[in-house]
Amino acid sequence: MDPLNSEEGKATQKPLQVLLPQVLEEQWGYRLCLLERDVLPGGAYTNDVVLTIQRSKMLICLLSADYLCNSDAVFVLESGVQALLQNSAIKLLLIWTSRDSASLIQQDPPLPTLVQRALKVLPSLNWTSGKPARATCNFWRSLRKAMPHHRVKLVSDMQDQSLNGYI
Repeated sequence: MDPLNSEEGKATQKPLQVLLPQVLEEQWGYRLCLLERDVLPGGAYTNDVVLTIQRSKMLICLLSADYLCNSDAVFVLESGVQALLQNSAIKLLLIWTSRDSASLIQQDPPLPTLVQRALKVLPSLNWTSGKPARATCNFWRSLRKAMPHHRVKLVSDMQDQSLNGYI
């Protein structure tokens, strides 16, 4: 499936939290760390989150009312903002999955001040399910532009490197 192809974009009914990793990993060749999949349970969660963010080029947060009510998720976002303040090479992208994004900032209990400020100024994209195909295509194009640039190694490149000893 090509998310930039409007016909196939219309056909998909998957939620963004399922669709996004498929597109980024399987189609665009990015390597993702999904906490629920890639961080082992039982470890020092806060240390694992902070180290994972520090090793990353980009943190993407899919923001919804549920996300902002989850203290673990808010911790991830706050850690990402702090990492961004310490190292400007890290990118942080917010993807709002609800139409009422502005009202989500005014949570009860209130979000940490650093997170409230970040939600207002950080780059963000908007996604809502059931969009027309053109809007969906625009979302994927905008996401592609926001992603860090990288060159996906092709099998032939890896074979050339192994012959030269560069593995």
